[in-house]
Amino acid sequence: MNELVARYQGDEATLAEQFVWMELLLERTDTIPLQEKDRIWRELKMYDRLWEESPRVQKMRIESEVRAARRMVVNFVKGRFPALAELAQQRVAQINNLGALDLLAQQVSAAPDEATVRWLLSPPVAQ
Repeated sequence: MNELVARYQGDEATLAEQFVWMELLLERTDTIPLQEKDRIWRELKMYDRLWEESPRVQKMRIESEVRAARRMVVNFVKGRFPALAELAQQRVAQINNLGALDLLAQQVSAAPDEATVRWLLSPPVAQ
């Protein structure tokens, strides 16, 4: 690990990725005694901050949250107005903004009728 720190000095994203690979390999190996694995895990955990702050990890986390928000909107629509489920699926696939998806979920859950939800799911009019 010290060699990797020296090798990737100044490139924390690559260093974090190397440590993640080490963790994956460590997780799967059965040739290293359990006590030694525990010692290595403790040392690797000191570098978790690098992984959490990695731009790639943050992007993956945001993409995951967007997918979950899309599912939430579609599930709200399916639960209340099943006939609009396909429309909801198509519409949320076009939305990449987590805030917009959260707002849409709130609006759909509070909508009084199917016509309102259909209107909420209609694409915005270009100006």
